[in-house]
Amino acid sequence: MFLNEPPKRENHLPHLVRLKAGQTLTTRLAGEPLRVHTHFATGRTLPCVNSDQTLCPLCELIGPPRYYAYWPIRGKSNQAGAVELTALAEQELLALFPEGNPPFGQRLQFHRPNGRRNNPVQISIPFLEDPHEKARKTEVVPVSSSDVQRTLFRLWEAPPMADGESLEVYLDRIIPVLAVRYAHMLQTPRNTGSIDDS
Repeated sequence: MFLNEPPKRENHLPHLVRLKAGQTLTTRLAGEPLRVHTHFATGRTLPCVNSDQTLCPLCELIGPPRYYAYWPIRGKSNQAGAVELTALAEQELLALFPEGNPPFGQRLQFHRPNGRRNNPVQISIPFLEDPHEKARKTEVVPVSSSDVQRTLFRLWEAPPMADGESLEVYLDRIIPVLAVRYAHMLQTPRNTGSIDDS
């Protein structure tokens, strides 16, 4: 019942970062991106469940899904996170590294300009002055894509993954469940539509 020490933050799932207008984030990449298609319906983001076996009700009602990439990051305090990027923003990120994907531990600055809520995120490599920068780059702790997946499943209020269950088996199990949930939810839609995001 009683603990000898407080629980470590590393046991927490990564937090999701969606930059607001005027917000700047300087951080380090800490893993491979997780790429998904989503819809915006009833005031929230929901995963597209279109597959060979399941027709997504949101695709029928709203139209094609939106693409998002969730890049694992580590903040100054080594806190795990994942920054949400649209297709356009991810293209800008990849264009900074024409010879391949951004290297693990790469320090980047993400900025969404003031003004319209959905102004495209701008990405740059910040100027480095710290002589210990190289050493700090090697100290970045990886953030696993499975942890990012669990963060998204929690935000989407998807059924939990069973112990030892593979992602493939899990998706086969929950996609029909979510499809039924969407169909029921859209019988009395409160706020359906797509976000004008770039």
